[in-house]
Amino acid sequence: MEDSLTVLRQLGVHDYEIQVEMFTEQYSKALVDGRDKAAANLHDKLDLLAKYGSAYVSLRDNLTEETKKLSYIRSRYEEAQVDATQDIPHKFVVDRAYPAEKKTYPIRWLIVVVSTLSAFFVGIIAIIAIENYKHLQAK
Repeated sequence: MEDSLTVLRQLGVHDYEIQVEMFTEQYSKALVDGRDKAAANLHDKLDLLAKYGSAYVSLRDNLTEETKKLSYIRSRYEEAQVDATQDIPHKFVVDRAYPAEKKTYPIRWLIVVVSTLSAFFVGIIAIIAIENYKHLQAK
């Protein structure tokens, strides 16, 4: 793409948008001033831009996009290369282990009280449900 752009630049297409703007402005001034030779010369240059301008713009835009993609791919490649060559330790130590200051045990009396109360309430709800069921069957 760069070689093709170089060939187009050798033909006279350097920056399409700016050249078209300037040549068109100068061409209209030459026509108004009555300079036919300058107008003909500028008309030839505008024809050259019309012929090769679209190819120049297309190549320039494609080259810009490809350069961005290449830069992204190169950075991803470098990251992958670092990941592939980096030594990773086999074990990870999050925190050093140390003995507790006070040994902890489950609170047995709390477990017994909660279990007893929950069994009592589940039993009451079951008895009420059975009595209601019997009462509905009797009707």
